[in-house]
Amino acid sequence: MTDIGTESVSNFKCSLSSHCNDHGSCTSQGICSCYSSVFFGFFMGSQCEDCQLGFSGADCKVPLCIQNVTCFSGTCAGGMCICNPGFAGSSCSECAQSPETGFWTGPRCADCTSGFNGLKCDQLCFDSHHCNGHGLCTREGCLCARNDREGYWTDTGEEGGACKACLPPYYGPRCTMLCNASTCSGHGTCDKRGCKCVSSARDGYFTGDFCTKCLSGYMLPSCTFNPSSKCSTKTCINGGCDAMGKCICFSNLTSGFWGI
Repeated sequence: MTDIGTESVSNFKCSLSSHCNDHGSCTSQGICSCYSSVFFGFFMGSQCEDCQLGFSGADCKVPLCIQNVTCFSGTCAGGMCICNPGFAGSSCSECAQSPETGFWTGPRCADCTSGFNGLKCDQLCFDSHHCNGHGLCTREGCLCARNDREGYWTDTGEEGGACKACLPPYYGPRCTMLCNASTCSGHGTCDKRGCKCVSSARDGYFTGDFCTKCLSGYMLPSCTFNPSSKCSTKTCINGGCDAMGKCICFSNLTSGFWGI
């Protein structure tokens, strides 16, 4: 006897009167075409006398859990297939798609469906909103853009701040401008807004986008001399003049600790 799907070929020839044990229909070739449905049951055999693999009971409607046969991405327990995370369906062969199980996709149901992220793929995430338009939603969270066309972005560390700040040392409205030591002309350091110019009696009082100008009242090249101030290197011997023209005494290991 050879099984071909639910139609079985053997020496047995059915007839309209035999009814294939009432579990199928007889074809014009005298072969039983066995029922295979939830309503009529799942039968097999030359006379539809047996249940198909994975089913039992008098009507062959009771599903059996057989590991790796009727239960693919899950574990058989109590006659049922208990699905692994990310999978669903009676045989755990489909990707889960519900608030309770998460929204999964991919050949192994290991990726979040578009619009969801989180460890269980149950958290809403949209690129334009949750990633502030500067990143992509992934299972781990927002993957910030980091390229010359879209800019170099990072998180602010605050709620709603995903991909909202420039990744140092980039700055500018689109986080595409690179800031380094030469950018600030040697008179400042880079921060998320660009150059942060020095402002001290020792290093000078600089300003401008690239720290190339003196604060009002001070003169290049060092931006330490203010002609309108009474404070000068002659009157402030062991210190430096601040932006208000006040003598600030040195207080460090290099220059010493001086008083008024």
